[in-house]
Amino acid sequence: MSKKSSRVNKVQENRGAIIPHAGIEYAGEARESALSKLNKNANLIIYLSALHIQRSEDNKIYQLHIDNGFPSINMSDITNKLSDGAKKEHSFKWVEKELRNKFPKAKILVLAPSINSNISNLSTIIIKFLNKYKNSIIIATTDLTHYGSEFGNKDTLQFPQQLFKLISEEPIIEAMVNIEPKSKILKSDIIDAPQAIHTFLNVAKDMNWKGRVTDYYDSSGVTDDYLDRYVIRDIPVSKFVSYVSIVYGYRNLKGLFVTDIMATIGLVKSVIIASLNNNKYKNILRLPSWNPLNKQNQGVFVGTKISNRTNCSYGDYEEEKFTSVSDKIVQAASNCLRDSKERWMIPYNRENIDKMDYKVELLQQKKNWKEYKGSEVEKYFKLNGKQGIYLHLPSGSSATYLPIVSRNKEDEWTINVYMTELSRKAGDKTKSGSEWKRGSIKIYESDSYTWDKKQQQINKT
Repeated sequence: MSKKSSRVNKVQENRGAIIPHAGIEYAGEARESALSKLNKNANLIIYLSALHIQRSEDNKIYQLHIDNGFPSINMSDITNKLSDGAKKEHSFKWVEKELRNKFPKAKILVLAPSINSNISNLSTIIIKFLNKYKNSIIIATTDLTHYGSEFGNKDTLQFPQQLFKLISEEPIIEAMVNIEPKSKILKSDIIDAPQAIHTFLNVAKDMNWKGRVTDYYDSSGVTDDYLDRYVIRDIPVSKFVSYVSIVYGYRNLKGLFVTDIMATIGLVKSVIIASLNNNKYKNILRLPSWNPLNKQNQGVFVGTKISNRTNCSYGDYEEEKFTSVSDKIVQAASNCLRDSKERWMIPYNRENIDKMDYKVELLQQKKNWKEYKGSEVEKYFKLNGKQGIYLHLPSGSSATYLPIVSRNKEDEWTINVYMTELSRKAGDKTKSGSEWKRGSIKIYESDSYTWDKKQQQINKT
C-alpha cells in the first residue's frame, strides 16, 4: 500500500473531553481550549448532558436529541425521549452552536442520565459504540461550584472565596483528571452533572485514556483583563460559577498549555497582592495540583514592570533537594514587595498593581547546562538573548545574568563588557573586572513568559 493511500485510510482514534456549559461569554474560551484539541473531522459525537430538571426517584436515561443519520446502537437502557429536551436543557442548548461550528461533519447524539440511572449499563453501551466507530468522540459537561445568595450558599466559602473554591474543588478535578469513577463524584454537591461525569469516567477508564486540564477559572474573573481569571484578589467575591475543561485520550500531552502559564503568572500577581496587604492567606497560595509545574523543579525567576521599568526581578535556582516550581514562584513573588522598594525604588500600591506586566522565567534544568572555562566564553556564548550565564569566580562567589540581559544589551555590550559587568556583580574586586577569565561558566537557556497588559497576551521569549 502506498504512503498516500495509507494516510487516506488511517482511522482517527476516538477521544473525549469534559467541558463547562455556561454561556459563551463566560465559559466559551474554556470550552475552546479542550474542543480545539479534539479531531475536527470526527463523524460522530456522543454528548452527555446535565439534566437540571428531574425527580429524585428518576432512573431514566433521556435522549434529548439525535441527528438524522446517527447510527443505531443498542439503546435498551435509553428508552425515554424527553419531549423537546434539547431546547429545554441549557447544558446542550448553550453549547450546540459551538459544537456544530467546531465539528461540521459530525452527527450528534445527546444523552442525559438521571439521578438513579444505571450508569454501568450506559457506560458499556458507549464503550461498545466507540470501539465500533473509531472516528467518534465523547463529550460530557458540567459546571462546578455555584456560589452566591442566588444559589442559597452565600458565606459557605472562606475569604478569599476564589482560593477556597480552588481548594474545595481540587480533589474533584483530580478525580476527573486521574479517571477515578469510583470516587465521590456521584455524591458531590460541587458537580451539577455527576451522572454524566461518572459515565464519562467509566468510559475513559475502559479506554485507558489520560486526562489533562486545558482551562480552569470562574465567572467572577471574566473581565476586560484576561489575567484576572487566574488571580486571587484581596476583595470578597459575592457570586460566581466555576468552570473546568479537561481533554482525554492523548498518550502524549507534553509541554505547558496556555492555562498552565496563565495560572503561573496569575499566582505571581496573587502573591504580590497578598503581600501588599499583609494577608495571611498568602501562605496557602499555590498552583492547582494538576498543573505540571508542580512536578518540575528547575530554577525560576519572576518579575514585574510598569511603564517598561522593572520594579521586581527575583528568583531561585534549582536545588538538589526537590522544590517544585510552584513553591519557588510563591517564594520569589513573596520577595517582590521588598525588592520593589529597596532595589528598584518603584514600590507596589493599589493604584499601580493592575498596570504591571508580570513575568515568569523558567530556567533550563541544570543537568542540561553546559560548563566551560571562563576564558572560553566567546567560543560558546552568543549575545543573542537566548542564553544566560552562571559565573563562578575563583574566590567562590557567583552571579548570573538571565537571557533577558543579553536581549536588552545586545546592541550596547560586547561579550567582554557583558562578562566584566557579570564579574563585578559576582563580587569581582579587581579594578579591571577580569576575574571571570580565571573562573568557570555555565551556559543555559530559559523560557520567559510575560503577560503584556496592554496587548492582553503572553509574550514568550
